Amino acid sequence: MSDPIPSTPLKRSLILTLLAVFACGILAGGAGMWFAMQSVSTVPSAKPHSPPPEDMPVWMADKMCDALKVESELREQIRQVFRDGFVESEPMRKRMGEEMKEHIARQNDKIRALLNPETAARFDALLAEWEKKFSAGPPPK
Repeated sequence: MSDPIPSTPLKRSLILTLLAVFACGILAGGAGMWFAMQSVSTVPSAKPHSPPPEDMPVWMADKMCDALKVESELREQIRQVFRDGFVESEPMRKRMGEEMKEHIARQNDKIRALLNPETAARFDALLAEWEKKFSAGPPPK
């Protein structure tokens, strides 16, 4: 009767083959992940960062002019209208910004009043973290 268990050299060969196939799978998966990560880092973001506030009028004017396909002479005139409008609207933006801050402070006070002292402390820490994160200015270019 033949022995159902393979001989030792054949057994060793099967195990080494299985390990080699497994190692190749790991290497192929790692290489695939590396290539995938490289392509992700070079793909431009779907939503480009908007410019800092002082560049916003020209950025907006250029977006409009590109969409309307206007000539360079008219483009500069439109840029100037946006620049002037930006200067004129500054007091309104400041006032609205101050009113919004007051509104958010009232809202946060109402939330804080609903919380127990421990949770309120965590809430204040979270607000401080958000303030630091979101008031850091425009993203780097």
